[in-house]
Amino acid sequence: METKTCPKCGKLSEFNVCQDCGVVIQPNSKDGKAAAANAYQTAELVECGLCQGKISSEAISCPHCGHPIKTPAWGDLFVIVLKVLVIVAALPILAYLLMALFSMI
Repeated sequence: METKTCPKCGKLSEFNVCQDCGVVIQPNSKDGKAAAANAYQTAELVECGLCQGKISSEAISCPHCGHPIKTPAWGDLFVIVLKVLVIVAALPILAYLLMALFSMI
């Protein structure tokens, strides 16, 4: 993963948001320096519900403890529910095939 330099505090980060000051970090230029300081936006810092660490409101999970912050999109939930339904529907068929197999022994 690419390491970026925060234009506000100067710390290195692998994320698009500085974990120390909450600034959104633009991709690095070819010379390795961050985009101009006037190009950053400050993301709101929120508290992790598990470890109470300060994290960006744009974070998907807490970088300190790994606790998920954002829930999956509705499309992702639909796919998960559909997969569960397919598995549940296939269980009786699998049970029938296993019974037929063991009755032949």
